Amino acid sequence: MNTRAKFLFACGALFMIALACNYPGFTDQSPQDSIEALENLAEQMDTPAVALTPGWLTDTPFAPQATATPAMFTAAALFLFPDQAVFSGVESVGSLYDFCIPPNIQPNDLGSGSFSIGEFGAILGQCKGVSPDETLHREGALTGAYSADERFVAFRLETVKIFSPHPDGRVMAVLTFEGNGPVVGNTATGVGNFDYSCVAEGMLVYCKDNLTSLQLNGTMPYQIEFIP
Repeated sequence: MNTRAKFLFACGALFMIALACNYPGFTDQSPQDSIEALENLAEQMDTPAVALTPGWLTDTPFAPQATATPAMFTAAALFLFPDQAVFSGVESVGSLYDFCIPPNIQPNDLGSGSFSIGEFGAILGQCKGVSPDETLHREGALTGAYSADERFVAFRLETVKIFSPHPDGRVMAVLTFEGNGPVVGNTATGVGNFDYSCVAEGMLVYCKDNLTSLQLNGTMPYQIEFIP
């Protein structure tokens, strides 16, 4: 893994750790502060330090560095399809729902989201929302790259939801998804890999049925709708 990829994976890990540690306040930053932090990261991602050789993106399962060619799009929306997921072991389709996925937050949540593509193809997205009763908090981060020359995209999503129905219990679930594939017209479709983990802590809270922990993995279709 090259230096830029390691940097972005480290940023993603630190994001999830900070999110978990800051609960129940969920985060000390305001939504605007979070967006500014992501924009700062985008600026770092979106500077092509070296000329990349043809095939760099298609040859790498996940390559978050930017291209040396201006992108044709400036924004997009990512969609996942849990109802078509194929599980490697334990199956639980319902567990894969109700996360925020950039740029969209859940319909009833209060919050915001974005999905931007920088001048040189760097992808950066975020979503953050809280339910009206404040029992559900959701936050997600998206990184990746779009190659205008090769009409190809690669990305990584990390999204989390925290459910706290009462003061003595909470459930935290994390979904990680990686995908890559061709872009045809304004749309990219493909199948990516997902990992899901859930931990329930306290009284009368569960990940599923009576389980206080749950691990899932497998493959799931995705679609990205690009906007010029």
